[in-house]
Amino acid sequence: MEMRSCVPGHPVSDQAINEDFPRFVEEIRKRLWVGADSYGDGSFSKDPVELLNEIENELLDVAGWGFITFCRIRELKKKLEAVKNTLDKFTNL
Repeated sequence: MEMRSCVPGHPVSDQAINEDFPRFVEEIRKRLWVGADSYGDGSFSKDPVELLNEIENELLDVAGWGFITFCRIRELKKKLEAVKNTLDKFTNL
């Protein structure tokens, strides 16, 4: 795998790609092995329409988790704003 050194302009991306992407690929590999152990090689011969339906359902799940995360972040932001306001009151005494 090609490893690049940090180039001015995107050192965070370079670090993430060099350090985190191999771990990401390893997690995918683990999931593929779990799937192979659970379901065998059926996905390689599955009807394309059935496969597309499964992919569509997985994407809907991911989108749903995105919405849940969005809602949780909004709540965290509200709580953080309340903490900030409380701290501002004490620092402005």
